[in-house]
Amino acid sequence: RNNIPYEEVVRLEDAMPSLDILYMTRVQKERFFNEEDYVRMKDFYILDKAKMKLAPEDMYVLHPLPRVNEISTEVDNDPRAA
Repeated sequence: RNNIPYEEVVRLEDAMPSLDILYMTRVQKERFFNEEDYVRMKDFYILDKAKMKLAPEDMYVLHPLPRVNEISTEVDNDPRAA
């Protein structure tokens, strides 16, 4: 609508090197039609130390809280996770 370019990726790792901001949310169980799909996907998008290594040093992580498991506690001390 506003001619803002965007790219859709399946793997978070593919997007990490080009991000300025990463807005993380949990995988929302209420959006799935069946339990099996939720169980299969709930651990797919987890931000961890390995993914943070792919991100620029000046990227910031935003999260609305509360955290469930979508951000590993190993990211807590990273200055980008403000």
